[in-house]
Amino acid sequence: MSELLDDLYDVYVGKMRDIEETPLTQTEWEKEFYPFGGPMTVYEEQGYKDRDDYLEQLALENEVDLETVRELAFLLGENEDFDGLVTSVQDLAL
Repeated sequence: MSELLDDLYDVYVGKMRDIEETPLTQTEWEKEFYPFGGPMTVYEEQGYKDRDDYLEQLALENEVDLETVRELAFLLGENEDFDGLVTSVQDLAL
């Protein structure tokens, strides 16, 4: 997500330079484009409030104990939340 923001910022700055205005700083740009507190998290983009909400829903959908899902999530790391964690939880549900 951060790379996307950086790319968008670079494009914005480039366009501002083309029209010869002073470009916004990265912080000013984020405030302008995200006036309500910054970009959405990956969990919000997927329709969840946060990671904990996501883990709760994953546990409920697969009828697996929430603590088990949380432990697996901790062991696998956030980068596996929508891939390896899902597969592991589904395997437990069988």
